[in-house]
Amino acid sequence: MGDLQRPHRNGRIALVVGLAIAAGSGATRSETIVMPDRSGEDPLSASIRPEIFVEQYVDQVMRPFRGADPEGDGLDADDVELDRRKHGAQQRAQHISMLLRYDLDADLVVTQQEHAEFSPPSSRSPAQPSELERFDGDGDGKVTLAEITAASERIGRTERYRPDGLATLFSLPQARDGRLTSSELEAAARKTFGQVDQDRDGKVSRQEYEVFRQTQPRPVPARPQEDVWCAMPMPSSRERIVYYGAYEGMNAMSPQRQRQVGSTTVRIEPGREPLYVILASYEPVKWTFEGATGRVRHVVVSAYHHQNSAVVGIDQGRVRLFSNRGCVRYAYKADGPEITLVRSAVKERLGREPADMSGAYAAAAVSLPSGKVTKPD
Repeated sequence: MGDLQRPHRNGRIALVVGLAIAAGSGATRSETIVMPDRSGEDPLSASIRPEIFVEQYVDQVMRPFRGADPEGDGLDADDVELDRRKHGAQQRAQHISMLLRYDLDADLVVTQQEHAEFSPPSSRSPAQPSELERFDGDGDGKVTLAEITAASERIGRTERYRPDGLATLFSLPQARDGRLTSSELEAAARKTFGQVDQDRDGKVSRQEYEVFRQTQPRPVPARPQEDVWCAMPMPSSRERIVYYGAYEGMNAMSPQRQRQVGSTTVRIEPGREPLYVILASYEPVKWTFEGATGRVRHVVVSAYHHQNSAVVGIDQGRVRLFSNRGCVRYAYKADGPEITLVRSAVKERLGREPADMSGAYAAAAVSLPSGKVTKPD
């Protein structure tokens, strides 16, 4: 399993990049990129982890860079700001789509009554209005487009986009002129990897990682670079966060040992408290919900091989699917160190730790929030 850590928040510095304006007076405009104070640290070292191969590492470092520099002319302050705005626009669109599906009278205003009428009686729960409460700025029981936009901007500052990952690249020596090219970043990444891979076999062993970890300014387990796509929706204050981790679902492998989608039934136990369910695995899993599903406000599925994972039995508007290579890791051993790391990762993204954590290598069914696992006879 990969390691996770909390980002360091003990200080911030501003990197000011002067950008000449071609038009007008020709004066210089200053763009400010704010990034964590990591004096003495290599900003690329966060993606180092045990058992990682050089090409995997380079891809993790380069992925957010490529997305922010589509023209391939190098990353600068304008690129970072544009990337932030793009992700903000995507989030606004998701929030508007999520809420306006309840707009039964097409007046672009969603009321508590519309929200309740939209859901079938079998799935109604006293917890359901909490979804609107996050966006109802004036507390009048109605959500307008203006309120959705304002709330989306507020949520985005803590949930959707973390500029640290791109901004920290400007502390590299290659970016002292305010611009970082793809070739410069790749060369820097390979150099960083080579400093850890002492035997030059193209892979960081656990022994090499431990040596590397102890020599860092802050000797803590490293975490893969923040994935800007790991945009876990923020829970309301009423939602109970429940985590279940697994390596795979049942019947995940065929006789030929080809990767197949396993299956696990998620049984939601009766109760009035709304739930925020996190399901993490290594292999792809089809998660089938049953029981008191009206309690479930959010479902976050995080899988290493996430492309074929699926959720059924829950309104898809409540479901978010991510790769756990850059999101919440899977952990199924109660006494393993990964559980502690996952707990910290969830707190980092959602503001608090899971109230319930459980796991199994594979299970036919799991009951939540208790975590009771059912295995086949």
